[in-house]
Amino acid sequence: MKNPGRTDILLSAAAPALTVFFFVPFSLYLTNRQMFFAAPFNLALLLLSVSACVCLLLAFPVLLLKGKARARLFSLYAFLGAALWAQAYLLNWDYGLLDGSPLRWRLFELRSLVDVAVWAILFGYVAVRGAQKNASLRGLFLLLLFMQSGSLAYNWMAGRTNALGGRAREYAVTFQDQFTFSIEKNVVVLVLDAYQTDFFNRYIKENPDYRDRLPGFTYYPNALAEYHFTNNSIPSLLTGNYLIKSALPPGKRLRHYRSDFLKEHSLPALLKGAGYHVGVYPYYAHHVYTPAIFGEIADNYQPTREFARNESNEFAGLLAVALFRITPHPLKKKVHERFLSGIAFEQDRDEFLHYMQRQSRVGISQPTLRYY
Repeated sequence: MKNPGRTDILLSAAAPALTVFFFVPFSLYLTNRQMFFAAPFNLALLLLSVSACVCLLLAFPVLLLKGKARARLFSLYAFLGAALWAQAYLLNWDYGLLDGSPLRWRLFELRSLVDVAVWAILFGYVAVRGAQKNASLRGLFLLLLFMQSGSLAYNWMAGRTNALGGRAREYAVTFQDQFTFSIEKNVVVLVLDAYQTDFFNRYIKENPDYRDRLPGFTYYPNALAEYHFTNNSIPSLLTGNYLIKSALPPGKRLRHYRSDFLKEHSLPALLKGAGYHVGVYPYYAHHVYTPAIFGEIADNYQPTREFARNESNEFAGLLAVALFRITPHPLKKKVHERFLSGIAFEQDRDEFLHYMQRQSRVGISQPTLRYY
């Protein structure tokens, strides 16, 4: 192999750095957009900044070395770039939900053979290629970066239909004070999204003692949602009005009318105007409660710069899952135990109860609305 120049060295460092710290985590973010509150541009900028720092750290020792030592370290980076890409995109096995619960590793033992074989083949390819005179690996680096850029662009375009516009980019959601209540007055709304009435009726019939656990509640067994999906049911729930297309103003699209109606006439908007501290905490269908609608209503929808200073869970979680994804199977168990094992919640209600029991407190002087 001919002595690699600065451009080749930077490319050799950029390929693994961008794969681990930008392409894989940001692709995870885009394909699971409804699970995150962080603004995409801020997250992309943060990931790119980390990738740039790692790239420079990797390139610096190669630039200092000369001769065979430089060529060997350069070849090692080439191998890592190719192997990490293959593991992340070609050997992306399904391990189930990474929610902190234990994984059944015995069911996945054959994957070790496949992963190790692919890594060995790539190592052999880079070694043979590097031994050839006047060989160049620049094409390999450019190909890896091009394929990942194309995949990322596709995921970005595919998610544009659910992208938030306008002021949505300026806000993100924090759950920091979700169980902090007022010393004066509290309005609490619990929405059992996707929970069918017939199942609840059956449960009450089979467990009559459950009624005793809900003193003071009024149950309406014949209550119906306006629509069969969440997006159009929430406006009627929060405003008490139906969204009838025939009643729309001329030239007004339903989604624009729905957004304007929620911003002006919803329960959170009205109580905000009455001096309440408003918190909107969606555990389900995050995309329905967009910052474009609730950004200037809910107090827990904060400017993204302030959110980035106070909250790093999403960023750390993305990097942990990305690390799990780019790690070959023989090492995945250690990565999972170190970074992804924790409290496992079977359902959103379990997560809600867990944190409510530990975080509930009184600490706000003004009356509050808590919408879960």
